[in-house]
Amino acid sequence: MPIINNISRIEAVNWKPPVDPDKNIWISIQEPEKPHIQNSILDQIPNLKIRFWDLTAPVQRIELSEYFYPPTEYDAKEIVDFLLAHQGKNVVVNCKAGVSRSSAVSQFCVYYLGYEWHADGYKRAVPNHLLYNMMAEYYEKLKKL
Repeated sequence: MPIINNISRIEAVNWKPPVDPDKNIWISIQEPEKPHIQNSILDQIPNLKIRFWDLTAPVQRIELSEYFYPPTEYDAKEIVDFLLAHQGKNVVVNCKAGVSRSSAVSQFCVYYLGYEWHADGYKRAVPNHLLYNMMAEYYEKLKKL
């Protein structure tokens, strides 16, 4: 059974254990204003680097008159398609704290793709329900095709 491990950005930057590119993938979720993180080990395995805020509804930042937006259906589709393209491989997924966006991906993998959730990630998980629901809806549509 493949394993999914949700970790923080700091843990991803400092990741040192070797990973086999034939058995592992990496999904890195960043905020739109931040550059994607680099890790010489994780960058060698198949990876998806994606950007969106950890929100469930748009939020206006008053002082700048701009909006921050939650993940979109396109973001959810990209993640699901990447997971399905590499189904059966272990997954390392990170976001800023390793709590919400990455655990939404982890929860999806457990309930829909048969993954085992690494205990440390599961203990701190508070999945972003919007991202999880969009991933689940997209996956259900795919199954009906």
